[in-house]
Amino acid sequence: MSLSDEDNLKRLGSCIIHNQNIPLSLLILQHSKSIIDLRIRYVSLAMAAEIGVKEAFSSQSTELRLLIENLPSPSIVKLTSDKVFNPIFGWKIPKELRAALGKGMECRNKLIHTNGDSIPELSNQVQHLLNFTYKWSRWWSCE
Repeated sequence: MSLSDEDNLKRLGSCIIHNQNIPLSLLILQHSKSIIDLRIRYVSLAMAAEIGVKEAFSSQSTELRLLIENLPSPSIVKLTSDKVFNPIFGWKIPKELRAALGKGMECRNKLIHTNGDSIPELSNQVQHLLNFTYKWSRWWSCE
């Protein structure tokens, strides 16, 4: 269900050709890969995931965009749940991906608020989540 690297490159190229903005979450994800400090990289990857989900919701309607922009933000776990995500987008994010992202956000919070002892891998989960949301989002269509 995820997009191949070639498909992602085509979509990014289309955004550039049509003079449209590249999604902030993709820019953050790309930048995260170059961060050497693992703690900062992890926080950046978690931020890319949260922003990507919020960008997808914002793209669906003006009302959702206003809610995302003006109300305290629910957790990524709640935003990607079957009760919230599925009715709006018409498909489900796999529960294994949601669980991994939930654990990732808990780890992110520990890294921000403490020294954090261990830093798990999150980049694959973030990439899969962004692939899911962009594949089905009207907003990601730059053509």
